[in-house]
Amino acid sequence: MTRRLRMGVPLCALAVAAIAAGCGSSSSSSKASSSSGASSSAGSSGSSGKTYHVVYIPGLTGNPFYSTVACGAKSVAPQMHVKFSVQGAPTFAVNAQTPVVNAVTATHPDAIMISNDDPKGMIPPLLQAQRAGIKIVNIDGDLAEKSVGVTNIQSDNAYGGQLAGQAMGKLIGGKGTVAIIDNDPGFPISEARVAGFMQAMKQYPGVKVLGVQYSHNETSNAASIVSSTAAAHPDFAGVYTVE
Repeated sequence: MTRRLRMGVPLCALAVAAIAAGCGSSSSSSKASSSSGASSSAGSSGSSGKTYHVVYIPGLTGNPFYSTVACGAKSVAPQMHVKFSVQGAPTFAVNAQTPVVNAVTATHPDAIMISNDDPKGMIPPLLQAQRAGIKIVNIDGDLAEKSVGVTNIQSDNAYGGQLAGQAMGKLIGGKGTVAIIDNDPGFPISEARVAGFMQAMKQYPGVKVLGVQYSHNETSNAASIVSSTAAAHPDFAGVYTVE
């Protein structure tokens, strides 16, 4: 299991605990059932008789990291008197995640945990949810508007990038050309990872790191980037995949 996957469980445990504490001070008593789409749920009523409904919206369904976050939250939900469910879209895109947020908002859960697909594009639907009295907890993802959300729980992305850089340098023997592939530009988390990676690569002057190239979350694009890089650089030695 990678460090990123291992971080998923404590991140979501912190999120559920924060939500339970925050909702405990709220007067909201709304209940909701899961909306259509990919979902799972867990929960139990506490001694107070109040069960909080929390929905996690991942960046996309089927991703190992997001699935780990969901599993971790599901495991601690009963302890926090939380009914937990997951609602997501199969693609990583604002126009895919926005309808999910809107549908979840319509059910008025006590809180939404979200790994947003875009730091700017996801502000309007999340702001609407927040104005409806739903608490927003950002999971491993920044929003450009800091007033949206009660907290932002994430791993140390710069440090993660440094670890990746150190591992890369050792694996390729400190020489050769390295490519960096990310999904899309403009994500603070990705930028932090790349910055950490580049910092670590300074220890390996024999390594040439190419500029960041973007796959737009398409496997075929990533494959094309790797193929063209290999053709252009005979000493092609490694790829750092940011996401």
